[in-house]
Amino acid sequence: MGVIMKTDDFSEIYEKENEDCFNAQLMPDESILWTGNGRVQSRVFMVIFALFWLGFSLLWTGFVYFLGGKAMALFGVFFIAIGVGLMIKAFRKNEPGQYALTNKRVLILQNGKTTEITLERIVRVDASRRSDGTGDLQIYENYFTQSGTIDTTSRSITGVNDPEYVRGLILTECDRLIANS
Repeated sequence: MGVIMKTDDFSEIYEKENEDCFNAQLMPDESILWTGNGRVQSRVFMVIFALFWLGFSLLWTGFVYFLGGKAMALFGVFFIAIGVGLMIKAFRKNEPGQYALTNKRVLILQNGKTTEITLERIVRVDASRRSDGTGDLQIYENYFTQSGTIDTTSRSITGVNDPEYVRGLILTECDRLIANS
């Protein structure tokens, strides 16, 4: 059973439930140091922008078509497609993630799928903070390609409380692993 050093500002019941969903995935001698949940951001701005974009694109393309610019109207179809894509993105259900930091890995549970990042492979962690105190982390890790070269990929932890604190925890654990190896 892991120990939580700091969690987001949720009830103890929710924290326990969040920790329990990761306990079954722990390796021997692994303990949970932090858990958190992402928050879905408001989509009001995205919906308004998508409606404006799509509406303007439809009007522009229609006017151009009826004024005889059929070739230019084809150009407008591209912008209509972008507007439709923005609308789909605005209304797509995006589940907030559940996240855990252990003494060996970062675990990301999102849409029923768990992704792990081993601390030994982390090369950089960037944090950004919004005005409401939540923010995002971008975790960069090295991996070997099939050709034997080293490449870097990144994974996101989004909508967590106090992202700078979580970044510090991750970097501290990475440093601890380096010192002990």
